[in-house]
Order: sequence, then structure tokens, then C-alpha cells
Amino acid sequence: MVKIAPDIAYRLGEQTTTIRSSDIAIMDNDGVFILSVDVAQQLLSDCQKKHKEDEVKFQRFLEVYRNNELDKLFSD
Repeated sequence: MVKIAPDIAYRLGEQTTTIRSSDIAIMDNDGVFILSVDVAQQLLSDCQKKHKEDEVKFQRFLEVYRNNELDKLFSD
């Protein structure tokens, strides 16, 4: 039988942090963030706003890529 620990002690250099089974992992263009539920709820509207902004940028990139107009990204 394999037992999975409910908490993970993650060490990076000199710092150690605990990732709990109730934490939420969020990934965006800037990386991966592990947040407690309370912090995630506080940041929800900001995260949703950033997601919408990233989606607009991605759609713009696809548009110019499909039209072979990548140079427009640098002239707009």
C-alpha cells in the first residue's frame, strides 16, 4: 500500500515551505503558484483579469501568425 503524505515540505535553497493538500496550484505565463484557499479567494478577481488579458494577447498573436503578419506585433 502506498501512502501519500497530506503535506509536502518543499525546499528551495535555504527556504522551506509547506504545500498542503488543500492548497491550490495556479499556472500562468509567469509560472506556477501554490496558494492557500484563503489567499486564492482574495486574488481570484485579479487572476481572472490577468487570464482575460493573456487570452486577448494570445488571440492577437494567432491572428497575425495566421495572416503571416508577425511584424505587426512590433509596429502596433
